[in-house]
Amino acid sequence: MGLNYIDVYQQNDKGIICDVSGLVNLDGYRPAFTVKKSLDGTPVIEKDGSASGLQISFNLTYEDTSIAAGNYIYDIVIDNSTNRYTVAQDDFTVLDSVKY
Repeated sequence: MGLNYIDVYQQNDKGIICDVSGLVNLDGYRPAFTVKKSLDGTPVIEKDGSASGLQISFNLTYEDTSIAAGNYIYDIVIDNSTNRYTVAQDDFTVLDSVKY
């Protein structure tokens, strides 16, 4: 696990905040959050985020996290019509929930 790993309980909401460096601002960029079982797998979670200053936020809902418990990989990418940057990539773990 790297420094940016994310754990979430199955069928739970989760807020994710990511600070971006190396740019003046995020005007015109679209933040995207993607989770896959493997790098070449099919996305199991895809969310657009919002940006304020140099901070990106994503809100995962319990519907988003209603996937099988286990280990996945995620990335956060910002994109405009000219540039694309991968801001973070690390492990994403869905933990078994007692209730669900």
